[in-house]
Amino acid sequence: MFIKIEQKSEHKVPKRNSRPFVSVARGAEMFRELLSYRRLYRDDDEFFTMGEMWEDLASDIDEVSIKFFEDRDGECLKRAGVIHFDGRTTLVLPQSSLTKAKRGSRFVNFTLAHEFSHVALGHHDDKPRIMNFQLSDEMIRKNLPPTVEEYEANLGAIFLQCGVALFDTTLSPATLAARAYTEEHYVKNAMRICRLNEFRQELEKLAQDRPRVVL
Repeated sequence: MFIKIEQKSEHKVPKRNSRPFVSVARGAEMFRELLSYRRLYRDDDEFFTMGEMWEDLASDIDEVSIKFFEDRDGECLKRAGVIHFDGRTTLVLPQSSLTKAKRGSRFVNFTLAHEFSHVALGHHDDKPRIMNFQLSDEMIRKNLPPTVEEYEANLGAIFLQCGVALFDTTLSPATLAARAYTEEHYVKNAMRICRLNEFRQELEKLAQDRPRVVL
């Protein structure tokens, strides 16, 4: 089964004007991966800004760093990127953007979660490169170009920011987005995926596939 949504076709890069797809199985793998990172940082019932998380990572892990560049023409966030090479990860962005993230800016926090997801999902593993997030000229909040990896990072960002709260049927997308400092549109899409029976079944399969330890 495939789900059409801001996401990916398993490993195929779609044509420029087509929308990527993500399989339910791949989505479940992504959820488990991002949830594992989230649980290393905070409890399931806790929410945080990505500004805090990136700063803590840079403070606690030698291989993670943050590099700032000057805002151009006073723009808050025209571009943010992650450089991942030789085991080292560097977040590159305007310093004002990190400040805005810590103050709760939803779009900036979503962007920083998106950048983290690129690394967590192995998008840099085939070769050294920089993954960028940009705003379109029409100021529509979307990734350019619409590649499979960008759509995966969108979904991974919400998995990281919201975690198991995506399964909570008492929460509306607006409420959860506010708590997680992220974009309501993407939360709504992720909630729809997480509540599919097929998605839950894939998560159960992944849990059953974990190797047993024999003492």
